[in-house]
Formats: sequence, C-alpha cells, structure tokens
Amino acid sequence: EEGAASNSLEDQQEVTTYWWGEWAKWTACTRTCGGGVMSQERHCLKQRKKVTAGKDNMTCTGTAKKYHLCNSVDCPASGKSFREEQCWSFNSQRYSGRNYLWKPLYPDDYVHISSNPCDLHCTTTDGQRQLMVMARDGTSCKYSSYRGVCVEGTCEPIGCDGVLFSSNTLDKCGVCQGDGSSCSKVTGNFRRGATTLGELLWAFIPYLI
Repeated sequence: EEGAASNSLEDQQEVTTYWWGEWAKWTACTRTCGGGVMSQERHCLKQRKKVTAGKDNMTCTGTAKKYHLCNSVDCPASGKSFREEQCWSFNSQRYSGRNYLWKPLYPDDYVHISSNPCDLHCTTTDGQRQLMVMARDGTSCKYSSYRGVCVEGTCEPIGCDGVLFSSNTLDKCGVCQGDGSSCSKVTGNFRRGATTLGELLWAFIPYLI
C-alpha cells in the first residue's frame, strides 16, 4: 500500500559504528626504581553496516591510552641517574666514524639549549658534540609549580597523593589536600642553658604545632 513502511535492503542506509576494543596488558615499567611509567592502550574499532534508520556515531569517546606510576622506590644513591643511563646508551653508536662518551646536560647548565624539561640533551665528555632527543617515559622533570615525570615528551604532574596527573598539593601544614587549618604558627623566644657554666644559647625559632 502507498505509504507503508519497508525494511528492504534498498531502503536501508549505510552507517559507520565505532566502539572500543579490549584494553591490552600493561607494558613493563620504564624504570626499575625511582618512579617509572607503565601504559595500557586500546584501539577504536569501526564497522560499516546497513540499518533501517540511524546515523554515524562519529567516533569512540574516552581515552585510548592510560598511564600508571610504577617502581617508585628510591634508586641507590651510588647509581647513575636515569638521564645518565639514557645518554650513556649512545656510547655504543658511531658518529662520523668514531665513538664518543656522552653525558647529560641539565636545565640549569648554561649551555643547555632547550627549555622543555622532557628534552634529553646530551653532550660528549670533551664538549665537541651535542645531541637532543625526547626523554624516555618516567624521566623525572620539574616545572616551577610542580614535580612530575615525562610522558610522551610532556612533563606531567605527580600529586601529593603519589598519583600521576593528580593536581593535589600540600597545604601550608604539609597535609595533602588540606585546608591549612590543622596547624598554627607560633613565634617567640626559646631559651636553653648551655652545659658549660657561664654560657647561654639564645634562638628565635618559628615552628608549627
């Protein structure tokens, strides 16, 4: 009949449907100590199919990759820093027909050529050659307002709760996410007699209780 609905293939339209695949396993930690990064990712899948009515759902919503801090225990003080390890990895590579010994340059070094804290800047021990690459994930970094680690070339913050990408900070009392009401400032004179007769120690100590 005229005006009757039809579900024939000719009346259907082709649309694209998107959905997330399963999360892959976590990668190995980028460091064995000092606070590395592990990651996990998933892929956006799509399919073209015919439906009676509908429209493209455009794309997957959400994140395709997530990160997590790992192996946060401090490294031995006698060991090489993570930046040193990365620069030392170039010792086995030949440049202009010869091998060089490499060491890192840091942002405070006057010859440092990059302001990005996640640029790894290495120089030869004789200072004749330099190279710059992106620091590996998990490399410690610092901006003026926070400390963090490098993730895909960007210095990402670590909150006072030890969580990557967290914006939580310590209040003036040293309490994570505190409102500053758990302590008060006390000023005054502290007087203590010394053990030697005739001597007296004076000190002015501001402290928190």
